[in-house]
Amino acid sequence: MRREVGKPDTDGEADPLSGLAIEAEAGRKAGRWSLLAAVAQIALVAVGALYFPYLRNFLIAVGYGFILPAIAVMHVRNAPVRDSGAILGTIAGTSAVAMGLAGSVNVDLEPAALLLLGVWWWTTGKMAAQTRSLPAGFGVATAAGGALAAAAALLAAFSSASIAVLPASIAIVAEQPYFAISHAALGAWLLALAAVFRTVDRAAR
Repeated sequence: MRREVGKPDTDGEADPLSGLAIEAEAGRKAGRWSLLAAVAQIALVAVGALYFPYLRNFLIAVGYGFILPAIAVMHVRNAPVRDSGAILGTIAGTSAVAMGLAGSVNVDLEPAALLLLGVWWWTTGKMAAQTRSLPAGFGVATAAGGALAAAAALLAAFSSASIAVLPASIAIVAEQPYFAISHAALGAWLLALAAVFRTVDRAAR
């Protein structure tokens, strides 16, 4: 007699193969949500100023809200390898989403949003590079992006008064629209993540 997917066997234990199939399907779905979030993040940079605030607000909601399924899938993949890293990655990722939403409507919160994005990417990248929960090359690139995002947070924290007294060469660097750039960077990263989910899950079949 065949057991239903996800149902316990006669000994009361769950079928591990059923669990793997369910998580593989969750990864594929998370990849599709990540793709939609990526398109929204890139569109924020390209056309987000049009029809303000309606189109922009919609893109912000999609661009950050649809990241959450990917965070959940990465938690499940990281937890069997390192609990502390999985928990930190999930907390940092969820915080980055929340602060990204806030920073998109309040310029004063942009440095905090960039810093949390950096913490999330650094943690996710280190976990992938060290444990192979995701491809190592993707992990190294993600960790490098996290370091850059943290550096951008420090530069974005400079006030206009501080920029005014800085040397011109440093002021030009400090006054760049780093949060707007982060939308494009996050969009590109989500595209890569969607491809990673698709590749990894295809190889696991």
